[in-house]
Amino acid sequence: MQIRCFHRRPALKGLYPFVGFQYVFRLLAFSVILASLTGCGEDLVEEPVAKPETDTGNLTVKTLQGVVKGSFDKGVRQWKGIPYARPPVGELRWRSPRPPKTMDEPLQADTFGDVCVQPPHPFGSPPPEVAEQKVWGSEDCLYLNVYAPPNAENLPVMFWIHGGSHVVGSGHQYDGSLLASSQQVVVVTHNYRLGPFGWWYYPSGDPDPRDASGNFALLDHLQALAWVRENIVGFGGNPRNVTLFGESAGAVSVAALVASPYGRGFFHAAIMQSGSIALGASTATASNYSDDLREPGSDFSSREILLRFVTSSENPEEEEECDRSCALVRLAGLSPSRQLELARSIPAETLVDLYGDTLNLLIRMPKVILDGNILPRKGLRKALRDRETGSLVPVILGSNKDEAKLFMAVDPNHVFSVANIPVWRWNADEYEREAKYRSLVWRLYGVDIPATELVNARVPVWSYRFDWDDLVDSPFVDFTKLFGAAHAFEVPFVFGDFSLFGPLSRVIANEDNQPAREMLSNRMMAYWGAFAHNKDPGKGRDGEGVEWERFRPNRGVSFMHLDTDGDKLATRMSDESPLTLESLLDTLASDEDIDEDERCLLFETWFSPILTASELEQGAQRVGCQEGLVQLSGE
Repeated sequence: MQIRCFHRRPALKGLYPFVGFQYVFRLLAFSVILASLTGCGEDLVEEPVAKPETDTGNLTVKTLQGVVKGSFDKGVRQWKGIPYARPPVGELRWRSPRPPKTMDEPLQADTFGDVCVQPPHPFGSPPPEVAEQKVWGSEDCLYLNVYAPPNAENLPVMFWIHGGSHVVGSGHQYDGSLLASSQQVVVVTHNYRLGPFGWWYYPSGDPDPRDASGNFALLDHLQALAWVRENIVGFGGNPRNVTLFGESAGAVSVAALVASPYGRGFFHAAIMQSGSIALGASTATASNYSDDLREPGSDFSSREILLRFVTSSENPEEEEECDRSCALVRLAGLSPSRQLELARSIPAETLVDLYGDTLNLLIRMPKVILDGNILPRKGLRKALRDRETGSLVPVILGSNKDEAKLFMAVDPNHVFSVANIPVWRWNADEYEREAKYRSLVWRLYGVDIPATELVNARVPVWSYRFDWDDLVDSPFVDFTKLFGAAHAFEVPFVFGDFSLFGPLSRVIANEDNQPAREMLSNRMMAYWGAFAHNKDPGKGRDGEGVEWERFRPNRGVSFMHLDTDGDKLATRMSDESPLTLESLLDTLASDEDIDEDERCLLFETWFSPILTASELEQGAQRVGCQEGLVQLSGE
């Protein structure tokens, strides 16, 4: 029996305006204390262990860059830490990824590559020795991992994009072994540039539109996909049958790749788990000074960050103290290319530190930049329905019933904690109401709006809602009420790996819920596998599930419930109508359990940040909160 015991979390961010990240940090302490209270190893959830195979298949593969030698473990062939691009360091920082160099010697691909530079946030699974550091990882981080069944030949490829608010995480947090072996697919995971290394738009007059786009994380995905197209045949994969799948920020990246004209031809289907199309920063937001009179930028735009560097004691070129006015003058005296050269000289740790609190990186730094080249300026929602720009491939979209509860459960405004362990909710009714509307807003922009747009563009679409909340019983904490079917809780089911959460796995998995939990995981993997093989989840690859019908709102077909009932599967199609902004606002307005103050607070906090000006005005009128709208606008 193999047991892993460390703080492993899948990425948890996707719909940034709706997430209270200042409270999520408490999860790390929660994990540590939970492990110490229960022990770390004896009865933690077992890692999937496959039976030994007598025929491992070929472990030595020749790629365009050279020979790579893999290993055999858990019933599959594995190759770890394969470079798919040159290290994006020095002059290659903030440039599109370049193809990797040819290797002079065979690569022993049995060790994962370095994670990309990131703050030591618990969701990135940092080792204990870096917990007190400002950053960990390396800029030399563009590596991928391949999991393939023995003797695989021409199998579908499933290309995973991890989440983490585009700021933390790594590909090797996710073990593709069981998904690959059970569904006869080749699974590829990869690292990509994070935070300001992955999202940095700085107008410098660069003639290459890719180098100038600012969307370096997306370009990393495309380079990894290019590597797959060129090399995956040698690993038993079919480059003409590639399915993207990602969760949270990873699902946002999947949506962006579907919307981007640069994505065409690299993939043939897409799965978006708990993503959002409500994101996207203009080039002005991403680069202008915050006090620009015409188009003010973010407080964390690229120019603002460079300005902070010029005024900081970390700048070796400044011998005297230089305030904002001084720094503006000095930068104005440099050409745009020289300004960018100065930015490239900033050490990685200093660059991350210039953003201050990690919260600023997670939710305030501009990401998913609508540069008009890699991503259309009109935004993801309009781009998804445009048959001239994006990739109109079959799509699965879904969300979890209680997305918001992951973040609310560690919010001291909602939950009383003892030694950083959440114990009970201050007001159970208010907790449930806020979780309901926050999760519905997430579903609206992560599932129903994009699904409707895609269907209108004549794209085959399937939708799900993950409802499973049969969490571990505890005499002290009602985890089912506290977390429910929370954000990211579906990820272990997709990979069949319930050790994925480290100590927090004890909240989700134990022997009591194991039979039904594994049934649901097997069913979900079968649906995901069938979609990869056939571009239709159908009844699952084994043909034994409920028929998953297409998203057809005009015919009363909405989504698949993914759940259990006791020790039995409870997967079924729903006849609920898809959400619209109008229907959700009407539900909020007519909710008799909510008084006016609470209703307007919910609207202003969880709806208004993502609405357009006209939607905000109409929405405020619809829910009876015009006074709050005036206060929001500062009038």
